[in-house]
Amino acid sequence: MQYGRYIFAQYPASERLFRPLFPILRMYSSMPLSNFILFFTLYLAVVRNPKFGRYVRFNAMQACILDVLIVVPIIVQRILSPRSGLGLDLLIVFYNSVFIALLGAIVFAVISCLLGRIARIPLVADAVDNQLY
Repeated sequence: MQYGRYIFAQYPASERLFRPLFPILRMYSSMPLSNFILFFTLYLAVVRNPKFGRYVRFNAMQACILDVLIVVPIIVQRILSPRSGLGLDLLIVFYNSVFIALLGAIVFAVISCLLGRIARIPLVADAVDNQLY
């Protein structure tokens, strides 16, 4: 949700759509190392567990890769740390793009799973294929 903050500020009605998730996200972010713990739990307990079907492991690995990829904008922001002007405008566009891309990937994956199809998120699915045995 942190990438959607500029969209939420510009379009407050869009925030209402995500408001039911906020208590869960607050609880999740209040636990120390929750990202790290969830990532490794998902990776070691699901992705590397051959007892789960390939379909489940594939989707779990896509979630892991997306989790790693969303760290990139944070690194970019910390390196550049724009406060005003063109740098801030570019950061806002970058954050909005990341939020829309992630939201699109999540919606695509959920709809594909509900239809019983494998959700092959572009670029991410190729990396998953290389990781799964």
